[in-house]
Amino acid sequence: MKTKFFEQYTLSDNEIRDILENGILVFDTNVLLNLYSYTKSTKEKVLKIKMSI
Repeated sequence: MKTKFFEQYTLSDNEIRDILENGILVFDTNVLLNLYSYTKSTKEKVLKIKMSI
């Protein structure tokens, strides 16, 4: 069942770390366009976010 409904299972910390270290994050248009609707301070905070692993 885990292979058929993998989205229903929580990933372990090691699995998440592996995805973040070796995967490619792709932001779709909605993420980029949402920046226009944020306040200036929120936009600055979003753009300064750095992921820590």
